Amino acid sequence: MVSCVIQNPKYFSSIEKSQSDYYGYSLNEPVAIKNGPLDRSINSSYYFLSRLRTENGDTLKLIGRESVRNPEYESTGIYNRFSGQQIGGGGPILDKYFLIPKKSSNDTIIIFINPYKKDKIKIPKGLLFENE
Repeated sequence: MVSCVIQNPKYFSSIEKSQSDYYGYSLNEPVAIKNGPLDRSINSSYYFLSRLRTENGDTLKLIGRESVRNPEYESTGIYNRFSGQQIGGGGPILDKYFLIPKKSSNDTIIIFINPYKKDKIKIPKGLLFENE
């Protein structure tokens, strides 16, 4: 997972723990990682996931990814005339990542990320973020 990551530690320098039990684990409270164009946001998502650890410090291994419908999505009806992409609205889909701790692969952790919406990035409860 780390090999395909474009490192961007400055973007994650002020990251803090979420107080919500559902942040990152729920379709309704995804981690919002919009960092410029979509490809950069997706690379930032992989970077974020590569720095997550269990509470015991175990690294996580990405075992799968899929796209799911964003239940919070509302169309703005405003489109970029050059790219045809919609402006605002938070994006119609979320990325759903499946991870397992490398040392104890019995538990599957599912993290939802919205690469179309910019917001303060937090660490889901029960996980740690390892800064460089």
